[in-house]
Amino acid sequence: MQVDIKIIRSDRRTFSIEIGKDADLIVRAPRTASKAEINKIIDKKSLWIEKHLSRMVNRKHLHTKKRYVEGEKFYYFGKTYPLTFSFEISSAIMFDGEKFIINEDYKDQSALIFEAWYKTNARDYIRKRTYEIASKLNLQYEQVKITSARKRWGSCSTKKILNFTWRLLQADKKVIDYIIVHELAHTVEMNHSSDFWLIVEKIMPNYQNCEAWLKDHSFLLTW
Repeated sequence: MQVDIKIIRSDRRTFSIEIGKDADLIVRAPRTASKAEINKIIDKKSLWIEKHLSRMVNRKHLHTKKRYVEGEKFYYFGKTYPLTFSFEISSAIMFDGEKFIINEDYKDQSALIFEAWYKTNARDYIRKRTYEIASKLNLQYEQVKITSARKRWGSCSTKKILNFTWRLLQADKKVIDYIIVHELAHTVEMNHSSDFWLIVEKIMPNYQNCEAWLKDHSFLLTW
């Protein structure tokens, strides 16, 4: 399998290999490492590289740009629902529990309509759920904001303002809870220290399952 290789040298002592989002190979190496040493590391990890590259290529194949056509699937709370069009609805868009319906008169604006729908519903759901979880855990925060971030599910500022991307509404509800818990934990520990993860684990003992879900599905949620 042909792959682009990106070598990043820095003042580090060890090598690391990762697969980039564009299905390229990223090698982080000591500044003094020779080309022969780097090639040796790549050869040694060849099976791992091939396995993960194949997975990334498959993901890129699945992650096609949204076309907003009849029957196209959209995620909502961890499940997919087809899109259809109709002149018989009074609003621009509606979800009837089985499918998304966009008014034919607004078909050309489908992208904007979908994003607005997700933002509105994410704002309502995530704000309510954050309040419920925080109240139960006796954790304090200042405000919940909904963003359009593609690479960050959530964040917590030093002023305890919580930010969540509307794209989260596509994830399973347990996963949304995990992201909320993660950011609420930052109101106590503003880092990712062992103390922080102890807080998260105490609240959600199986939080790793949610991280695994996001790892396997996040590329489908960031259109």
